[in-house]
Amino acid sequence: MQPNGRSPVEALVERVNSLREPYRQNAILWLAHCTRQPMTDFQRELHLFIDGLTPTVRERFVIQTRMVLEDACRYFGNHA
Repeated sequence: MQPNGRSPVEALVERVNSLREPYRQNAILWLAHCTRQPMTDFQRELHLFIDGLTPTVRERFVIQTRMVLEDACRYFGNHA
């Protein structure tokens, strides 16, 4: 749980959803590739994937993914 009370998954989902299309869909496809799972229901599938990781791997995945998504938002912009 993050200091603001949100789960790490909620923060990642919010970050992805803040991207404009087609970058949002590209981020979802990238996550599907990383997780090797389809992301038909993006939020649910990401929760299931992250819940299945060990705590150490989960933390590293969230940190690395957050950094990539922050760069994506910086380069491709957020919703207006």
